[in-house]
Amino acid sequence: MRTTPHRREWRGNPLRRRSDRVETWVGLVLVAGAAVGAPAVGWGVGDAVHTSLLHTAQQERAERHRVAAVLLEDAPGVSSPADPETADSGVNAPPVLVRWTGRDGVERTARVQVGAGLVAGDTTAVWVDRGGRVALPPLSRAQAEAYGIVAGIGGAGAAGGLLLTLRWAVHLRFERQRLDAWEQEWRRVGPDWGKRPT
Repeated sequence: MRTTPHRREWRGNPLRRRSDRVETWVGLVLVAGAAVGAPAVGWGVGDAVHTSLLHTAQQERAERHRVAAVLLEDAPGVSSPADPETADSGVNAPPVLVRWTGRDGVERTARVQVGAGLVAGDTTAVWVDRGGRVALPPLSRAQAEAYGIVAGIGGAGAAGGLLLTLRWAVHLRFERQRLDAWEQEWRRVGPDWGKRPT
């Protein structure tokens, strides 16, 4: 295998120190670790969060159920057909009094947010827990996947940033050692700088 002139010059360069070789190899290892390890960490974190959230969603679905509730008053907002899937959230809408009958046969009322445009007598879906109290909808599979992706990206970014920060810290450490060595060398030869040889 032929060696390029640049590599021959670098290998035989008297200014090349052992610390230069060490810093180069440490930097390559850390950069390779960031390139390979960061995605692996991101995948692991994202998968763990996704799996955990799917388990949580399964528990929530076992503990909560939907009931048909009747509005006892008009919902504020522009009159429009209500989507049963979005009527649960009613984001930014004032709560409206609704009534439903629980699985135990007891009639209950509560104030919940519903879709805009519903009027008294309309029916909407409400999530309740085992005790018959109004609850948030269980986490969906799409939400679990989205949170897992976000967690994975965050984990990969954190791992990559940590390794690259470590690479920079190693560089600064070697740079400080080189500056100290140059300062010591200058103290040794500096006083004779510019003097004519006798």
